[in-house]
This record gives sequence, C-alpha cells and structure tokens, in this order.
Amino acid sequence: MAAIISGAEGWIDVERYGQLKLDFLSRFFPYENGIPSDDTLCRFFRRIDPKVFKDCFAEWFKSLVSSKEQLISIDGKVSCP
Repeated sequence: MAAIISGAEGWIDVERYGQLKLDFLSRFFPYENGIPSDDTLCRFFRRIDPKVFKDCFAEWFKSLVSSKEQLISIDGKVSCP
C-alpha cells in the first residue's frame, strides 16, 4: 500500500519501492529473504479473490478510523453528504 501511495504503477515499481525502503519496512515485517520479486507479488495477488480482499481491506481500514470526523483525505477530494 505504501508503494502505491508513493506512486508505484506496477509490480516492478512495488518491488523497487520495497528494495529502497527495506529499512523502514523491516520495522513491520522481518523480510528475512528480502523483498519479494515483482513476479512473486503478481502471482500472489493474482490468486487472491478480489471480493474477499476488498471486504478484508475495508474492515481493516474501518478499524483504523473510529468516526467520519477523523478521516483524512489523501487525494485532496472531500466527500459531500
């Protein structure tokens, strides 16, 4: 997710981001074998059911925010009621 927010547009970009930010990312996961290759990332995400991923991601994101007032816009847009 950090790579995408930082402008990654494909798996090669995600891999490069991981290699460049390995010290930062290692604070959250050990990466004992290094950053996965772009091919590994592609194979992994290709096998995930998109609906299940969407539902899990939405639940995870909701767990980070306790109310609408605390939402932070990351793309400069404001949601109108």
